[in-house]
Amino acid sequence: IVRCGVGFDNVDRVAARRRGIDVANVPDYGTEDVADTALGMALTLSRGIHLMNSRLRRSSGPWSYTQAAPVPRLRGRTFGIVGIGRIGTAAALRAKAFGMKVAFHDPYVPDGYEKALGVRRVESLAELLRDSHIVSAHCPLTPETHHLLNRDTIAQMPPGSILINTS
Repeated sequence: IVRCGVGFDNVDRVAARRRGIDVANVPDYGTEDVADTALGMALTLSRGIHLMNSRLRRSSGPWSYTQAAPVPRLRGRTFGIVGIGRIGTAAALRAKAFGMKVAFHDPYVPDGYEKALGVRRVESLAELLRDSHIVSAHCPLTPETHHLLNRDTIAQMPPGSILINTS
């Protein structure tokens, strides 16, 4: 069985192994595409692009920039990343290109990674959620990460912040 994606979360590996079936994945599948999508979603939501496009398609009167206000600029805002593997790293580089401050939480990444990437590491998910204007989740679905982002953790995010999940 070849999982055409990064994780194994949609394959019962135990059952496959019992039957002698090998399971593989494609660890670099979609890295650039998923990172592009995460930033595309951030732009669409934070800049009111979807709202204005939907309004235009419905012919809801004349266009005015005030209909999507407030539209905060991205430069200087914090893009928080949960899980900074291949996709999280690619998203971080894109967010930095937009002038955003990038922070991440990933307890499995060795110290020093943040220095090499030029981003800020935070020690807890709560700190990341509290300090980020946009949060993008890029961690695998495991028993440890299942429901990592839930009603209680989302409530820690600032009002008006954005949560992106590309999985």
